[in-house]
Amino acid sequence: MPAPSDPETPPPGKDASADEIVDDIERTRERLGETVDTLSEKFDVKARTQRKIQDAKQRAAHGVHSAGERGSHIAAGQGRRNR
Repeated sequence: MPAPSDPETPPPGKDASADEIVDDIERTRERLGETVDTLSEKFDVKARTQRKIQDAKQRAAHGVHSAGERGSHIAAGQGRRNR
């Protein structure tokens, strides 16, 4: 069964030169390498979990900072009213 070819570049024909075949092999290897990299990232559960933890920490820190800012504004407003 033939492998899917790059839609932009048709596979070499029966009368292809050695250079054309080598070029096709190099393109296939490159696409295969990209596919392997993508799959490796997808199945690297530890790295994905660490990224999610870092994202959650950043969101929490931002929330704490925002809450502190709101609290300061509220406290400043109440201080003016008590005068």
